[in-house]
Amino acid sequence: MAWQGRGSWHSWQQQWQQPWQQQWQQPRKQTWQQPWQQQSAPAPKACKREPDRKDTASVKRRRSSLPLWEELPEADHDQLRENLKSSIESLQVDKGFEQETSQENIASVKASASLESLHAEFKKLLESTLTKNQPVDSKIHVGLMDYMGESHEEYRRDLDFLETTNTWFDTDSKGRRKVHYLPEECGWQEPALYEDLACRVEDGFRLVLKVSHVATHLCKLERPQEWWPRLWEQKYSRCASGVVAFLWQFPPSFRFQPNLFERLSHLFTYLAGESRWSGLRHIVDFRHGSWYNEEVYNLLRERRVCLAWLNLQNTGWAADLPSGWTPTVQTTDFTFIRLFGNEDRCTGWYDKQFLQDLYMLCPRDAHSYVLFGNKATKADPEPLVTPCSLNAREFRSIFSTVDLVARIGWILNRGRCPRRLAPEEMQVVSSFFIRFSERARRTGVQLQMPVWVVATGDSQEQDGHKMKRCFEWRPADQAPFKVGVYDAKAQDDIAGVARQLTGMEDVEIVDSISSKGPRQLEDGEARFVNATFIRYSPRARDAGVLQMTAVDVVNGKDGGLAFRWKAATTSGEHMAKPEWWPATGDVHLAELSCEDLRNDISTERDVWDALCELKGGTPLEEEPSNTKDPVPKVAQATKLPSAASPVGRTPNAAKLKDEAEVEPKAAPGKSRTWDPATGQWLEEELPADILQMMGGGVQDSDVLAISSTIPFPERCEASELDFKSVVSGAKQIMAEFSTFFGLPGA
Repeated sequence: MAWQGRGSWHSWQQQWQQPWQQQWQQPRKQTWQQPWQQQSAPAPKACKREPDRKDTASVKRRRSSLPLWEELPEADHDQLRENLKSSIESLQVDKGFEQETSQENIASVKASASLESLHAEFKKLLESTLTKNQPVDSKIHVGLMDYMGESHEEYRRDLDFLETTNTWFDTDSKGRRKVHYLPEECGWQEPALYEDLACRVEDGFRLVLKVSHVATHLCKLERPQEWWPRLWEQKYSRCASGVVAFLWQFPPSFRFQPNLFERLSHLFTYLAGESRWSGLRHIVDFRHGSWYNEEVYNLLRERRVCLAWLNLQNTGWAADLPSGWTPTVQTTDFTFIRLFGNEDRCTGWYDKQFLQDLYMLCPRDAHSYVLFGNKATKADPEPLVTPCSLNAREFRSIFSTVDLVARIGWILNRGRCPRRLAPEEMQVVSSFFIRFSERARRTGVQLQMPVWVVATGDSQEQDGHKMKRCFEWRPADQAPFKVGVYDAKAQDDIAGVARQLTGMEDVEIVDSISSKGPRQLEDGEARFVNATFIRYSPRARDAGVLQMTAVDVVNGKDGGLAFRWKAATTSGEHMAKPEWWPATGDVHLAELSCEDLRNDISTERDVWDALCELKGGTPLEEEPSNTKDPVPKVAQATKLPSAASPVGRTPNAAKLKDEAEVEPKAAPGKSRTWDPATGQWLEEELPADILQMMGGGVQDSDVLAISSTIPFPERCEASELDFKSVVSGAKQIMAEFSTFFGLPGA
């Protein structure tokens, strides 16, 4: 029987109970706990089956089939249309109206455009902006086997995708015979339940959908034309737009035999032959060692099917598979890694060394989907926080830190410190932080600001001793401020925030929705309110509010009306968590009023403006004349004609560029760096791998793409190379002096 995660898909948890969930569960004894658990935390409540109980928040507010503006007053439609026009124009693209040449005709076409057509154009342009030329976004994705008791908002803040374990329990028809060892409540589920998953993938969240046991356990792949079309048409097609791949998990009794091998081959031939589902990707998970052979590998490569890599401790539940790793054979353009624990089935804890080795195992030239399923440990079979949740977040912190730091580390560590960045470097660094750092956006980082590499403390680099470095922005109208590389986080990616927006956000309409009094908002109203708060309020973003989050209008603490967001829980109860757990910790995510929203608008940067700046780019700002450089200016060094090394720098000469000088534009494929020894700008070739990713040069329109495509060179020895070149240049100068004056040793 396939393991079912604690904290199952919330729409199903209310209807039936997993085998290990007892109707009369006793309070958990205070046994020894893991370090991350607190003795004072209350025990989680029993997950009893209560058929008459109302479902959870996100299910009660079913996704409406109508567009959101249809649920808003018609009097607001003109304003919504104007907001959409403004959003489209701010993206600096008017592809939908290129056929009109005059400004009057363009205005006329826009004025007559419907909300539906404008919104479709907005979504198209937004997605084009977010996906254009971003091939080196993180190639490692991490998730769990179902939500493990977390709300969707908690889960979504840190994790990339979800394995829908419960879909394995579903059937293709109401009369389908069930496997005898499954609970009686399991079986046919209404297709409408898949609509909830479809709602969750609209913002880029992804699923690995586990195929029904009907295919793998009952029919053993026989006659797929009978059960697959029903599963697809009634259920899977509803959320297929967000499915990474379909997971086919076979039982331990499914051994390699010629007839079963033929069925496997026929299955993928059948799936590839129908246009409705020919583009889908698939994963196979074998639980018997006989399937791990070259004949199977060749079939999977031919059909472009992924072989799952498993890490487990086999105590008799996985046939003859050895403990540890199954063969890590890559059969297609992505990998799928399932981690079941190192103590028993879905039991254990992975230490940091294992997670680091896991990172190294993931292929660099392919996307890897890493799935944790170790829901408990032997020492604590019912933990307050599942080990897989902690392992997944720790693993993500490892690879995301390496990935993000690598994108700008080569700029931070090259050359002398302090130094002003060349124009191309400034755009790369600023656009990177605007995209990946909420702190940088709040601080006020903009593309036109001059950027310096400086030491993190008051001391400077001396005698080749390398100090810790960071970036410092020096705007003309405010004091300089610093941001470090570790302020960039994958969770802060502006692309994820932008996908929550509608292009119609409006504070006055939100105020009018609030003024109607306490109630639960309908789907369209809720999505509009959520998008407006997500755009303008960092507090809403920090709380994990998503466009699909359920929201009520309530009487606030100050006596006025406020919005209260409720997490889409997965078990009908909000589970007990330690105090430090990075989640809501309460039955609601946040409570904010329209006054709070206006305060945030007046003090915080509009996230949409930041996105548009990344898309279009702006001219570089002139450095203010009152900005003091941390290195004092000295007289310009005399340059001998034959001593001009293209990369040579003299450490003791620190004359800086005069603020009034105009910086020359670098040739394509090169970077300009100010050389205080010569008082000139020097051109340096960018690394070959960076040039390849940049397509030979930097274009103003490619700022967003450059920030996400620059990799970290395998070796970053810029400072060492500079020092060597300086020594070489000094020796050459001394030799020429000796020759000129006829000194010994010439």
